[in-house]
Order: sequence, then structure tokens, then C-alpha cells
Amino acid sequence: MHEKIVFIGNDKGFVYGSIKKGLEEQGFNIISVNSDIAYIMGKESESKIWLLYIENEVTDYVKIFEYIKKAVISNDVMLYLIASDSEIRDVHRYIPEHLIKHAFEKPVDMSSMYKYFSLMVLKQEEVEQEKSILIVDDDPSSLRALSDFLSVKYKVYMANSAMNAIMFLTKKKVDLIILDVSMPVVDGTQVFQMLQDEPSTRDIPIMFLTGNSDKDVVMNVLSLHPVKYLLKSMEPDKLILSIDDFLDSRK
Repeated sequence: MHEKIVFIGNDKGFVYGSIKKGLEEQGFNIISVNSDIAYIMGKESESKIWLLYIENEVTDYVKIFEYIKKAVISNDVMLYLIASDSEIRDVHRYIPEHLIKHAFEKPVDMSSMYKYFSLMVLKQEEVEQEKSILIVDDDPSSLRALSDFLSVKYKVYMANSAMNAIMFLTKKKVDLIILDVSMPVVDGTQVFQMLQDEPSTRDIPIMFLTGNSDKDVVMNVLSLHPVKYLLKSMEPDKLILSIDDFLDSRK
């Protein structure tokens, strides 16, 4: 397998050592990184899979959280967490839930975690050649739900604001953007215009997604000529089918 995992924590600790050894026995290449911002910086160039083990007070990790959050948004890092239930909730104050791929609750069920990572790698290999989608939505529950549906078949990226989306697209190109119309600060229609004005993104197809079926809103959005207009109230199967049909037509 030989998949690399950046494992952040107390690299001298007993539990950390046990988890590291177990992952290595499963065929993973573990990059041990002490939970110090100086050691963490730049590790995204070594692996995009990061596992953070929370051992101290959550407030001790604030600078680390800030760096990891940027790495997830800007550098395609996939963050996994080992923490207690209360620690997981506290971490969400610094890193939004939708940016964390999965949280393993302490005490860790080692066999389940090893199985999870093994399946994750297999799935990653399967979707490596699949189409990629960026979902832009400020609603975490909507963002996560749509991501869960689509990630079965596609490589899915998420952004919870217009600026995060634009920052992401400066580094990575996708096959489709699903863009929420109603977002604070910069709304979906403004983002659409910005992407159309930029040579590097103007050819990426964009679908609008909204919970507002008001006629005036719909007409305003359609006047921009997106490839499709999707309502959040649509049945998940129909919504996914619309996306499938469009992407299949572009193969």
C-alpha cells in the first residue's frame, strides 16, 4: 500500500507510538510530526493525508488549527482527527466540521481505524481518474450532505465561502462547480461573474444550487446562463441524476 500519512501528536507518547506501529503494520508509511507548528509547516508537500491526535487542552492547538485549516482549504489536505467527544466539539470552534474528513473518538478502536484508512485508500485509488467537483455553500449541513452523496462517485472538494472557493481554484482545476446562490459577503451570482472574467476558470461549468424557488431569483440566475439550476428541495436521487447526466455528457 505504502500510502503516506502525516501523523501529528506527541511522537514520544505511548498511545501515539501504538497507533503509529499499527498503521505501519497495515502498510502505511507514517511521517511522524510533533505537535509543534514549526514541525508541521510545509508537511503538505509530503502527504495530503493528515492525522491529528489531540492529547492536550484544545486551546493549546490554536496556532496548529489555524495552519491546518489553511492547508485543508488551499492545499487539498485531508484532515482526520483523534479526540474525545468533547474535544471534537471544541475543535469545531477552530476548524469547521465540514473540513474534517473523519473524527475517531477516544479511546480509539484500532481495528476500525485501520480498516477505515485501508478502505479510504482503495476508494481514493478508484476515484483518482474520476471527475472532480467543487461545492461552494456557506451552510455546513448542506455542504456535508451533498458531499456525502457525490463522493461515492466523484472526487469532491468543499468551500464554505466565495473567497475560499476562489483561493482553491487558483491552485486546482475541477470538472464542475456547484455554487450556492445565497451566501454572505459575496453571493453566488457575483462569484459566477468573477469566475467568468478569469481566463483560468471561465471554461469550468457551473451549476447553481439554492433553496429559493422565487420566480425573480430563478430568472435572475438563469440570465447568467449556468449549465443547470438545482433546488435544494429536490430529492437527492434526482439532484444526483442531474449532475450525473451532465458530467456523463462531457466524457
